[in-house]
Amino acid sequence: MKGILLLCGLPGAGKSTAGLHADDVIKSVGAESKLISFDGIESQIKREQLKDPAVFDVQVWNEARRIAKEQVRSCCNANTVAHFFSSTYIRTLKWLGRGTARG
Repeated sequence: MKGILLLCGLPGAGKSTAGLHADDVIKSVGAESKLISFDGIESQIKREQLKDPAVFDVQVWNEARRIAKEQVRSCCNANTVAHFFSSTYIRTLKWLGRGTARG
């Protein structure tokens, strides 16, 4: 089984909770599953680069997008369900389906 479960919403809307629940359900039927948090990737990069977490940085955003895309593709190639969640507006995630969005 492979696929992408895309969850987008405001901070605190329950994306992580829904993703964790879906992860449990998918694993309960014996399928592989991986949680991918765009916001988590972006936060990790900011911590590693000692950047202010409250300030938007287009270079960090582009790097997080590259890493997330790589993880989603890896899941699809490995017959794994990718649970991707983000507080980012859905229109900025068009790169999941085709090419990369312009940064």
